[in-house]
Amino acid sequence: MANCSYALNGQIPKDAQFTQAVRSQRFVGCVGKYNEVEAEQVTARTVIDSSNVLFYGAVPDLNTADAQAANLAAFSTALSEADCVIVPPGSYYFSSTIVIPANKKMSGCPLNTFIFSNADTAITIGRASMIENFSVVYNGTNTTTSIGILADEVLPVITNVSFSQTGAFAFGVVISGFEALVFNNALVTNSVIRGLVSALVIDGTAGNITNCKIVNNLLQTLAASTDIVTLTNASKNNFNGNSIQSTVTSTNGVNIDANSDFNVFIANQFNAVTNNYVDASLNSLIVGSDESNNMIVSGDQYEVQSVKVVGARGAAVADAAGGATVDAEARTAINTLLARLRATGGHGLIAD
Repeated sequence: MANCSYALNGQIPKDAQFTQAVRSQRFVGCVGKYNEVEAEQVTARTVIDSSNVLFYGAVPDLNTADAQAANLAAFSTALSEADCVIVPPGSYYFSSTIVIPANKKMSGCPLNTFIFSNADTAITIGRASMIENFSVVYNGTNTTTSIGILADEVLPVITNVSFSQTGAFAFGVVISGFEALVFNNALVTNSVIRGLVSALVIDGTAGNITNCKIVNNLLQTLAASTDIVTLTNASKNNFNGNSIQSTVTSTNGVNIDANSDFNVFIANQFNAVTNNYVDASLNSLIVGSDESNNMIVSGDQYEVQSVKVVGARGAAVADAAGGATVDAEARTAINTLLARLRATGGHGLIAD
C-alpha cells in the first residue's frame, strides 16, 4: 500500500494543463494541492502512487443527482488508478456503493470528511485495503438490512471511521466470508461504529472468520436491538478495550454462536445491556468487564503451563448419609466440602 504522507504546495489547477502527470503527484491526507511537475516525474504509469478525488471531478458539499454521479465516477476512477486516494475535507453525496478494490487505501480528514449515502451498502472494502478518517452518514430509508461498511474479503483495515448517531444504518460494519475457508484477518480500530440492529457483525457462514482484531472502538446500537455485536461461525478473534453500548436497553452486548470458538475478550466495557456476553460455544476467554474483573474461562478444561487444572463440571454428589456408624464431625466436614464444590453458592465444579 502506497505512502500517502507527501505534502504539496500550490493551488488546484483549473485549466487544460491538468494532465496524468499532475494526477500522479502525491498528496497528504488533508491537503488538496500540488506543485509543479518536473520532467522526470512524468511517466506512462497506469497505476499511480496516490491522488486526490477532486482532480477526478468529485463535487463536495452539493447534494444533487449530477453531483452524486460525478462523485461516484471520480472515486471509482481514482481508486482504479491510484494506490492511495485522498479525499479532502467536505461532504460527498452518493446514491450507489463506493467500492474500494483490492490493495487500495482511501483516506479522508478526521472530523472533516463526510460520506453521505443512501445506498443500501455505503462502502465495500476489498482484499488488503484500508479506509481511514471518515464520518459516514446514512440518508436512506432501509432500517433493516442496510450496511455502512461491508468487508467481505481478507485483510481489510478500518480505522478512525465514525458513523452518525442519526440516520443510522441497520448494521454499522459487517465482516463476512465470501468464500469457503476464509481467514479474514480484519483490523477495526479507533472507530465509532453504530447501527440500528447491530453495530458490528462478524459472519463466517460462508467460511469461518478468524484472526480479526477489534480494538479501542465505540460499538453502539441506537434502537432496542437484540445484540450489539454478533459472532457467527467466527473463531480466534480478539476484542480489546472496546466500549459496547446501547442508547436503549439491548438484550446482549456480545452474542457468540455455538460455532464460534476460542474468541478472546479483554477489558471491554458495557452500558445498557442485559447480558454482557452470551456464549453458546462455551469456548471464549473473557477477561474483565464492568461487572467482573475476574478471568472467565469456558470450555472442557483449563490448562496452566500445559497442565490441566480444571475440567468440565462433574456430576452431582449426594451428601453423606446412612451407614451403621455415624461420625458426625466427619459427615459435617464432607458435606461442607461438597457444598463448596457445587454450582450454587460454591465453585461450580460439580452439579447441585
